Amino acid sequence: MVFINLQSDCKSMSLVVRLRHCREARGPEVDLLVQSERGWIIAEAKSGSTVDASFFAGMETFTSRLPKTSPVVRRLVYGGSESQKRQGVVVMPWAKIQDERW
Repeated sequence: MVFINLQSDCKSMSLVVRLRHCREARGPEVDLLVQSERGWIIAEAKSGSTVDASFFAGMETFTSRLPKTSPVVRRLVYGGSESQKRQGVVVMPWAKIQDERW
């Protein structure tokens, strides 16, 4: 669902993007890493209804590895009901994902 919504938004804005899942053999993982001419989007999807600090670990690691000159947007989609911002990450409920512009 996250992938489909993001792909649709990019297509409607005529953006050329590269979408990928990143996971190291014994290290961090992010569900979706997107590269476009506008910068990077790092997204995680979690089924839990409460936000846990561990949800941000992979995003932090991959953010530190990206070029400092490129803008980075980080988003967490979760099973809860409240939109919020934590640790510089936009946290949004799964039910509201279609309302969000990526």
